[in-house]
Amino acid sequence: MRERLSPWMLLLCAFLLFFIIYLTGAVWPAFISSRGLQEGTLGLIIGFYGLALFVARLPIGFLCDLLTGNRRAVISAGFLCIALGLVLPGLFESAWPLFVSRILLGVGAGSFVAIAVLYTLYSSPRSAGFGMAVVASFLGWGQIFANPLGGWLADRFGMLAPFWVSALVAVVGVVLALAIVEPRPER
Repeated sequence: MRERLSPWMLLLCAFLLFFIIYLTGAVWPAFISSRGLQEGTLGLIIGFYGLALFVARLPIGFLCDLLTGNRRAVISAGFLCIALGLVLPGLFESAWPLFVSRILLGVGAGSFVAIAVLYTLYSSPRSAGFGMAVVASFLGWGQIFANPLGGWLADRFGMLAPFWVSALVAVVGVVLALAIVEPRPER
């Protein structure tokens, strides 16, 4: 049963991955400003996410090739990095944990590579392009719903609410990813 549900579980992971990250997206600038940090520091902190994502993609892709049959561990580790990155802003007051947080978020977001690679294995090689498009659409849906909800959570429950909610959902992602049954390689 889990084997038949695994492609859908993987798409849920894709949705959750960017949902979790972008739930805090609208809050980061105001949160950083509330810490008394200047715009230049704001730009650097926000930019470290993109830098970490850029740097992490190739090693994660290489790791996916090495871990044939256990790519779900890469996805789970991505969710774990994100969970850790989301709790740091609530635990520390200085700027350095915010830099570390954004790096962890970027590295964790890089696990989308593992999601895309694994999803294409559930169908024929001729359908790989379509599979990538399906994964990308689920990533996009995560962003679409997360941004307004994150702003609403911050308005309603405080600036850190999106961080705590995202961290909890990331833990769900860790478990969900580990429950995926990867397709058996063809001989």
